[in-house]
Amino acid sequence: MAAKFYKRNKSFMEKIGLFYAPLNGSVERIAYKLVNYWKSADFDLRVIDEHTTVADIEPYKKIVFGISTVGRHKWDSRYTQVGWDYFMHKLGNAKFDNTTIAIFGLGDHITYAETFVDAMGELGRVLQKTTARLVGQVDHNQFDEFSNIESHGVINGKYPGLPLDEDYLSHLSDERVIAWIETIKPFFEE
Repeated sequence: MAAKFYKRNKSFMEKIGLFYAPLNGSVERIAYKLVNYWKSADFDLRVIDEHTTVADIEPYKKIVFGISTVGRHKWDSRYTQVGWDYFMHKLGNAKFDNTTIAIFGLGDHITYAETFVDAMGELGRVLQKTTARLVGQVDHNQFDEFSNIESHGVINGKYPGLPLDEDYLSHLSDERVIAWIETIKPFFEE
């Protein structure tokens, strides 16, 4: 069970729901960095798993999703599926009226360049079909390391969220997370 962070007793509508998977890896590490660097917000951290439902997410009007293209299910044979495998198809039925959503996605831009942050792109495409307001897109050319990559993580010249590579570029993650927070924060404080 993921930790919950509360600064004061707030309703779902005032808190940011940070939903992520897989557990115990780079996505979780980035989720905690985001919470630590975004000092002015209250978060509920929730792991997406086989029990997560749309009803768990719909009460939040401010949401951050964290997703990985290659995750625990690839390096641990005990896992044939992770949370997003169970949950992503359910999002098409979500009622996201007046909901702001940002995404961060992890991938390996060296070993798996052809599928770099594809899962984030897939999630972005699902969310674009809903009534959610998707914020925090990043230009395909913003980061030199990723500009020559052609993956399904890019939609109309942009990543639908913040692309990160914790395998080869973890030394850049803090700086990129902090800068991304500053771009999405105004939308989350409206």
